[in-house]
Amino acid sequence: MNTDALDAYLSTLNIALNFAIGAVVLGLVLEYAPSLWGRFTRLSSHRIEKVGEILVIVGVAGELFLHMRSEQIDEKIKGSQRHTIAELHDRAAKAELALAKLKEPRQLSAVEMENLRKRLAPFAGKSFWVYTQTVDKDAGGEQMVFSRQLSTAFLAAGWIRSNRAEASGSKVEEEFGPVSDRGCHFAYGPDEKSKALAAAVDDAFRSVGVECASNDYPGLLPEFIILEIGLR
Repeated sequence: MNTDALDAYLSTLNIALNFAIGAVVLGLVLEYAPSLWGRFTRLSSHRIEKVGEILVIVGVAGELFLHMRSEQIDEKIKGSQRHTIAELHDRAAKAELALAKLKEPRQLSAVEMENLRKRLAPFAGKSFWVYTQTVDKDAGGEQMVFSRQLSTAFLAAGWIRSNRAEASGSKVEEEFGPVSDRGCHFAYGPDEKSKALAAAVDDAFRSVGVECASNDYPGLLPEFIILEIGLR
């Protein structure tokens, strides 16, 4: 029998037990009540032991009450346990989904690529650069495939791919190399226009399920987005 069937069977037994105890109490009352009243009216010291009959009734009635009360508490405990178990199952399921998502490669479908392009298209003419965690020989790496997809979407939306992100113009950005953090990250200048552009890029990423942290970085050209793609 499964747990639900056992719980149902236990409930049935408890109901039957309550009826049985109730029958005992009723029987004792019907048997002794008439004589007890008479005995109380002419109670004498040598018949004080008859009070025991009252104690029997009180004791059995108390047993019935306590049994019913304990049954209520037991049911609350079981309900709490079932709720806790359900919550644990729910958390475990969510954790499994999250773990499965972490193991899945970051890859956009054709529909998601088109949606990302449409979201970025209003900002055509802006500049971007993608820096990827790896070397160019690792063409099939997960982060490399993801990086190429993002670059393709930006280019298809009319953005300009530029390896000179800093305002000084003296530094040429590398395409591959070590990335300090895992995941996706992008930086932008501290000016208001750059912040507005970064917010639009963030919205575009979120619309296709891309999780990418961001922050402003002094020294970057205005309205320039530089992305860093780390390992999964």
